[in-house]
Amino acid sequence: MRSLLIITASVLLLLTACQKEEYRPSTKQNPPPEEQGSADTLFYLALGDSYTKGEGVPFSANFPNQLVSRFNSLHADSLYFQLPRVTAQTGWTAKQLLAQVDKEVFRPRYDWITLLVGVNNQYQQRPFSEFERDYDALLEFALSRTGQDSSRLLLVSIPDYAYTPFGQNSSKPDQISTEIDKYNAYIEQRAAGLGLNYLDITDISRLGLEAPELVAGDKLHPSQEMYALWVERMLPVLEEVVVE
Repeated sequence: MRSLLIITASVLLLLTACQKEEYRPSTKQNPPPEEQGSADTLFYLALGDSYTKGEGVPFSANFPNQLVSRFNSLHADSLYFQLPRVTAQTGWTAKQLLAQVDKEVFRPRYDWITLLVGVNNQYQQRPFSEFERDYDALLEFALSRTGQDSSRLLLVSIPDYAYTPFGQNSSKPDQISTEIDKYNAYIEQRAAGLGLNYLDITDISRLGLEAPELVAGDKLHPSQEMYALWVERMLPVLEEVVVE
């Protein structure tokens, strides 16, 4: 019980409010040309929250870094991803991620972008309409950084933390799953409407109780092993887009 309270307190401390209401294109300068690499060098932007940052595992073991490592091990002779740019923090809602996006300086274009956000909207019981608005603004930003190439933006489903010890200690784990399904239905709908790739990893997250090794030591987030399973599904999508 004490560990649960510690986890809950740390999550709540990070769930701070921000004042951004909608995406406005940044007026900040792009990185200088010498930082933009050669034609064979690829750039990846990972947008999200704790599930992208990799809370509970070493930073090198989060899914963006595992994905790049796997890709480079297979294609380094012809294509090479730089280390991913990870704009993600534990506790961020879609609104907070959007606020951070407007503060940072990004490259004008990325070869691959992933977006995984929304669990903290659900956790905080924020209005669903708020998520719809802010998620759509994030899509607008992400597409602006792919040169409007929809194939290079991957929307990742939200994991279901009801299938973790933390989630099981909540009063209504079944309600968590139902609400996560609602968020994911919206994400999948937006992917279909905009011609974006959508990757469902929620079913993998629901193995967390029968396969405890898939949950990190904090009893809430994915382990390195679970992220590896995500990468196995993600890699073919990435290869189809960037490997000619």
